[in-house]
Amino acid sequence: MPDESVNILLFLANGFEDLEAIAIRDVFGWTQYRKNLKKALVSTTGFHPIIKSRFGLKVETDLTFSEVNPKDYQALVLPGGFYSYGFDEAFTEKIHKLASDIYYSGEYIATLCVGILPIADSGLLKGKQAATYPYIHNV
Repeated sequence: MPDESVNILLFLANGFEDLEAIAIRDVFGWTQYRKNLKKALVSTTGFHPIIKSRFGLKVETDLTFSEVNPKDYQALVLPGGFYSYGFDEAFTEKIHKLASDIYYSGEYIATLCVGILPIADSGLLKGKQAATYPYIHNV
């Protein structure tokens, strides 16, 4: 297995869903211990130095959003969240541009639950199908 690692950017909006974000860190964290897997390094970012989840978890980001260079990442991960707790900030032109830059570089975008909606809002899903949680406006 080559020594080079895969860099993954985990964008957290306020009101993110705790389990979805933590699962990403946990799953890719195991690549540090398995010799048969390429190492995946996950860096967190957001629009604030500390991001608060829906259920109260506070995450200090690894880098500020202004420090992000999309060319440094092979994947963008966007977990879902709760609008009434700030997740609407994921629907900004900054996220649309970040996702587009990563996607059009031939890299990957992974979303969980309603995390797909900001990606759809960016136009990247035109002509494609996706599935999501159907009750976004009720939470």
